[in-house]
Amino acid sequence: MRLLVLSDLHACAVADYALKDSSHYSPHNTAISDLECPIRSLLGFIDARSKKDAMVADYVICPGDIIHQAQPEGLSKAWEDIHTIARKVNAKTVIATAGNHDVDSRHKHSDFDPKGELQTISPFFPLADETFSNEFWSRNLTIIQESEANIVVLNTCAYHGSSDVPDEQKHGRISRHTLNYLDKRLSEMVNDLNNRVNILLCHHHPQPVATPNANDFQDIKGGADLLAILNKPDYGSWLMIHGHIHYPYVEYARGTTTSPIIFSAGSVAAKLYWDLGTTTRNQFYILDISRHPSGAVVGQGQAYIWGPGHGWKEADAQYGIPPVFGFGIRNPPASWIPQISSAVSSFLSWDELVTAIPDLKYVSYGDIAALAHHLRRNGSPRFQVSEVNGSITEIVKLVT
Repeated sequence: MRLLVLSDLHACAVADYALKDSSHYSPHNTAISDLECPIRSLLGFIDARSKKDAMVADYVICPGDIIHQAQPEGLSKAWEDIHTIARKVNAKTVIATAGNHDVDSRHKHSDFDPKGELQTISPFFPLADETFSNEFWSRNLTIIQESEANIVVLNTCAYHGSSDVPDEQKHGRISRHTLNYLDKRLSEMVNDLNNRVNILLCHHHPQPVATPNANDFQDIKGGADLLAILNKPDYGSWLMIHGHIHYPYVEYARGTTTSPIIFSAGSVAAKLYWDLGTTTRNQFYILDISRHPSGAVVGQGQAYIWGPGHGWKEADAQYGIPPVFGFGIRNPPASWIPQISSAVSSFLSWDELVTAIPDLKYVSYGDIAALAHHLRRNGSPRFQVSEVNGSITEIVKLVT
C-alpha cells in the first residue's frame, strides 16, 4: 500500500514575504510563480515525472493544519488543491484530520462554532464519505477498513475552542470516552487487525519530543493511554502518522518491541523560522507500507524537499530524513553483521545486499547509521563502508 503524505499546508489568505507570513502557500495568490508556491510546484513536479517513473499512491494522507489560523478564505481552494493532487497520483481518496489551525479555537472568524467551516466544505472533511465524516465529528474518531488496511482517523483538536479549559488549544487531547470507544471498536476487529496494515492518523504527537529549537510539550494529553491501547497483544502492529511540529522523524513509541512506529511528517508549505529553518526543509513523502511475515508493519519511504524558487527534489539527510528510509524491523544493528558477512564475499552495493537480505530495507535510518559504525569497528572480518546522503551505498569485505 502506498501513501502520499502532505502535512501542515498552513494555507494563508495572502502570502507576502515582506510581512513574514507563516506559509509559502496562498491558494488565491497568482502574483508569485509556481516555483515560489510549494503546492503549485508539486502539481508540476508530479506532471513532469515520466510514465516509467510516474508518481502514484493509493491514498493521499493529510495530518492536519490545512489552513493557517482558521482563515476561511483559503480553506475550500486548499481542500480542492489536495484533491487535485490525489487525482494526479490516481489515489482512491483523501484521508485527512483536523489540526489546531484548522479549527477556529480563538473565535476570530466565528463567535461560537470553531469547526463550522470544516463541516461545510465539499467534499466532506476529513473524508469524502459522509458516514465516516459524521462519525469523526460525533465520536472524535472514525475507522476505515479496506482490504489491505485498517485506518483510524483521530481528532486530537476536539476540545479546541472550549472556554472552560485554559490553553486547551496549545496541545492535543484524547478523552477517556474516546479511548474507551477506540478500545471497544478495536476489540471487535481482532482478526482484521492481525491480518492487515494498521494505521492511526492524527495531528498531534502522542509523546513529548525534543525539536531542534525547543523541548515541545504540545503532545496529546492521554497519548500514553492511546499508545497502551495500540500496544495490546491482540491489536496487531501499528504505524502512527502525525504532523504539527513541522519536524520530520521516525521513531518507535515507548514500550515493548511491538510498540507503534511513529512517523512525524514535516510541513509541506509552512515557513520554517528560527533553528527549525536550518535543520529541515518543507517536505512531502511517499510511504510504501506492508505487513511483514512476522506480523509487523514495515515500510520504506521516499522524502522530497522544497525551497523557494528551486522547486521539489529528493531530500537531503542533513534536513532530518534521508531521501530513502525504512522502518519496522527493529533488530539490534550489530546483529546484522553475521548475515552481511555471509552475503559479502568481497564487494556488494547496498541494492545487491538488500536483494540478499530483504529485511534491511525496513531498518530505520538511525539504525542504518549505527550498523555502518559497527561494520567499520568489526574485528574479523573487517569492512569498508561507503555512505552517501544518510544511506549505505556499498560494503567491501577487507582481506585480513
